[in-house]
Amino acid sequence: MSVATPRLARVQKRVLASAAALAGFLIVAAAQLALVVVPVLLLLSMLPGRTALRLGVPVCIATVGVMAYATWRALHTRRREPIGIPVTRGDAPQLWALLDGAAAAAGTRAPDRVTIVADAAAKIIERTHLLGLIGGRRDLYLGLPLLQAWDEAHLRAVAAHELGHFSPGLGRLAPLAYRGRVAVARTVPRISPRNPAGQLLRAYARFYRRVDAPFSRAQELAADRIAAEYAGRAGAVAVLRDLPALEALQRIFHAEYLGPGWQAGHVPDDIFGGFLRVLAARANDVAVLRAREPGALPAWDTHPPVADRLAALTAHYAGIQAGSGAGGEAGLAAGPATAPGDTGGSPTGAPAPQAATPRAEAAAAQSEAAQSEAAQSRAAQTETAQTDAAHADAAHADAAHADAAQTDAAQAGSDQAEVPTARAGEPAADLVGAGVAAPAGPAAPGAPAATPGDPGAAGPHRDA
Repeated sequence: MSVATPRLARVQKRVLASAAALAGFLIVAAAQLALVVVPVLLLLSMLPGRTALRLGVPVCIATVGVMAYATWRALHTRRREPIGIPVTRGDAPQLWALLDGAAAAAGTRAPDRVTIVADAAAKIIERTHLLGLIGGRRDLYLGLPLLQAWDEAHLRAVAAHELGHFSPGLGRLAPLAYRGRVAVARTVPRISPRNPAGQLLRAYARFYRRVDAPFSRAQELAADRIAAEYAGRAGAVAVLRDLPALEALQRIFHAEYLGPGWQAGHVPDDIFGGFLRVLAARANDVAVLRAREPGALPAWDTHPPVADRLAALTAHYAGIQAGSGAGGEAGLAAGPATAPGDTGGSPTGAPAPQAATPRAEAAAAQSEAAQSEAAQSRAAQTETAQTDAAHADAAHADAAHADAAQTDAAQAGSDQAEVPTARAGEPAADLVGAGVAAPAGPAAPGAPAATPGDPGAAGPHRDA
């Protein structure tokens, strides 16, 4: 038996538990209907036959109808499509070739549609039914700021991570469990407090979240591994730090530059070019944002802390470098998964050893040491980052006026410094084409995101 097999078996049990808990929502919904109908039928059974017949049919229809409608309203939400520019295979063959490669690395199918949006975000949304039990069309939303600021390696990493969520590497039901989690996270918070079917569904959702949490964590770490194997470790690590920093800087750009200028009646000629110049001019702020650990995540967010994700990648590659297959075991310990074609962590695809060897034990110890070291340094890094963030926030407050915004924008336009997000190669926007990568003025895709009072709020949220 392979060293990694017991760990993989445990993860597959978590996948089954998550999928079963997801199906439980339908059972709870049906049980609610039964709990309403059965007392009515018992009450009617005590009445004379004709009276029971005259009253029973209308009462049952009304009762079941009201509860069924309430349940449907609780479990059904309208999907808002982010505003953007669709990109077909004919428009950007290089981009689609990159996505096809990422899909092959994840062992899943490529997105059905690609849309370029205004936010610094990357997200795949699948149009599912019955809380994710039935899959559908997959839409990939890519932020134009990412395409401008990143090179191809970054784009490969974020695409592979997003598609890695649908990888069957953790088990045949893993894609179903993931899309179910996304559907439940989108639906449950929107259940109205006045909905008669909502209370029991919300209570069950709390149970479901506890059951699903171990799988969701393992699945996110497995997606990180797929990204590292497809784009390289450097690209995967850079995305983990750069994506939150770009999101934060875009909010600053909207609040301190675009919003005040809009209120003063100045419509910028090139919103996205202005963001790129501000990104280059405020390199120190970007460095602070990259070092800062993100704040508290929403209750339904599946992402482990960035420090844990970086430690898991370090442990995985420490095992690979040992050359004994312990990388597969280390990867399973942090987020058990095997990428397509991976037979247990061996970089050459060779079968995993039948028993732990001294070199494997040493590699495992090295992996544990790496995780321990990362955990010990996390508190010091967080304290330093918070101190630096306080100084950065003070600087941001000083730049809140429209005149200061115009002055800073002019300085940013004259600054030719390199964008501090590791643009090792050509910008990823070159994969899309100039016609899509350089929209002008307020007619740019997702322009409502720049509306004063709602800086950077439109479009899909970050997932990588």
